[in-house]
Order: sequence, then structure tokens, then C-alpha cells
Amino acid sequence: MSLDAAQLPLSRREEIDDSSATSDKPLAFFKKFFISNGLATFRNNFTPSDEEYQYSPVVDYNAEQKSKTYIQHFYDGEDEYEEETTVYFKDQLKEKLVTEYYRCIDALDDKIDTLVRDKSEITNYLTIQLSRLKRIIDAAERNTLAMKYESVMQTLNNLVRFIVKRYRHYLSPDIIADFRHIEGIDYKPPFTKLTLKMKPQEFVKLFGDMLKEKTIELKGISDVKPIVEVLASVFEIPKGRGQGMVSPDSLLTEFKKFMAERP
Repeated sequence: MSLDAAQLPLSRREEIDDSSATSDKPLAFFKKFFISNGLATFRNNFTPSDEEYQYSPVVDYNAEQKSKTYIQHFYDGEDEYEEETTVYFKDQLKEKLVTEYYRCIDALDDKIDTLVRDKSEITNYLTIQLSRLKRIIDAAERNTLAMKYESVMQTLNNLVRFIVKRYRHYLSPDIIADFRHIEGIDYKPPFTKLTLKMKPQEFVKLFGDMLKEKTIELKGISDVKPIVEVLASVFEIPKGRGQGMVSPDSLLTEFKKFMAERP
């Protein structure tokens, strides 16, 4: 019979008070664990107390390896036997973080389900959570104790990956950019249009002549509309006098007029 670490008797609470994940505060545990003193408390609670030595089967504590050994007595009919189990802090920490990871993503999903009809609210909610998560990651990276255990950054990075991959279409590129250093985060910088400082008529003539001469084409498409749409997605043409940019519809109208003229 093996002894599961979760079944070992503990004389002191290892839970962090007031840190349960909720739909409004899915990161509550991680905030308290890394920004407040939660991790240190969790670590201190692993060290056996005098009471634990007296009332539980702890027989040895290795401060260097951060482990404690238990001896349990079992009975098989009239026979009694002992089983020794060694528990490591790094394993209990990983188990705790994984448990809280799933509680967090469940809370996130529950909240999104209530906002499913309002894209702007979903975007705002996710942006706030990622902002909080970035602060938590920054705090963890400054925490010497946290950086001793690889499960810490694995868990926090997995939270980022979950949010970005599952809800990418609600997130702006600027938000995702804050986490582009994390492996698995696919970040593409937003495309910036080129501004051509020329009159709309000059722009239309420049590309209109090339269209008439078939110098440029779009996969063999002769219709001017899809070609103008591509041009409008790449270039911006100022109206002049600070009146903004020429709209794609206006460009299309001007191109049709130009293409209808005789050479």
C-alpha cells in the first residue's frame, strides 16, 4: 500500500486564507501566493512542528533536501508492517499550483460564459486579468524562493498560454506583446499602413496607369475592386487640410472613373 502525499496528516493549515478563485477574481490565489507572503507561509507550514512530531508519523525532516519522512503502520489480519514514505516540498508545491491552475481557468471560463453576448466586456475582463497576471509574474520573478522551483513559472506561463490561445480574438496585439517572450505565444506585430503624401488623384493615376498597362495584377483578377481593396489595406492617402484619410470606397469610385476613361 502506497501513501499518497495528500493523505498525510497535517497539524497546520496549508491553505492560503481568502484566496479561492472566483469568476470575478480568478487569480486570487496566485496574487496572494506571490505578491503577498503566501508562498513563504506554504513553505513554513511544510516544516514539521513539535506537535506534528508528537502526533503524526513524521520521523525525519531533511532541511537541505526540503523533505520529510513518514512511517505508517498497517495491519493485514494479525500481521503488522511498516511503510516509509518521503515527501518533498517541491512535489507538494507543484501539486498545489496545478490544483489552483485548474480552479483559475474554470473561474475564467465561468465568467466568460456570463459575458458571451458582449465582446467589449469580455475584452475588458481578459485585459484586466492579463494585467494582473503580468504583475504576479513580475513578483514571482523577483522572489528568490519562487525561482528555486521550476513549477512556479511553468504554472504561471501556462495560465498566459491558456488565456491567449483560448481567447486570442478578444485580445489586442499590444496586450499579447507583453507575453511574447513566453514559449508558445504566437505574437505578430500589428500591421501599419504606409502613408503616401500625394493627392488622391495622383495616387489613382499612378496605380491606374499600371492597371491599364497590366504592370500589376492580383492573381489574374481583372476586376478593379479587389485590387483597390488590397491597395487600400496597404496605403493611406491624406485628404489634405487635416481632414483625415481617403476612404476605400472613395478610392474605388475614383479608380472606376479612371479605368473607364479612354487611354
